[in-house]
Amino acid sequence: MVKVMIFIKRRADLSMEEFRRHYEEVHVPLSFEHLPLMRKHARNYVWRRSTDPEPEYDCVTECWFDSWEDMKATGALLASEKREIIRQDEARFIASTRSIVTEESVSIPG
Repeated sequence: MVKVMIFIKRRADLSMEEFRRHYEEVHVPLSFEHLPLMRKHARNYVWRRSTDPEPEYDCVTECWFDSWEDMKATGALLASEKREIIRQDEARFIASTRSIVTEESVSIPG
């Protein structure tokens, strides 16, 4: 499996709860609607104590694809009019992102 990991910082005018609610209730369904080759979409929200400094990122998102070809085809979709739909929604709750493409290797003890 191929995975894209996206490191996301929320907009400064949104609380973590507002950011998370929009991501879960609006953006994830929109992503699956417009990116049909994405196999799985997981959000890893950064947990911190009230005494911790503000983290560099608020969420690490993982998007899985069955193959490099599926990931490339999704990239082509994002170069089309679909990108503007996704981008407009991202502007509602995201300040910045960084992403990397990985190939996942999983080990389970025992």
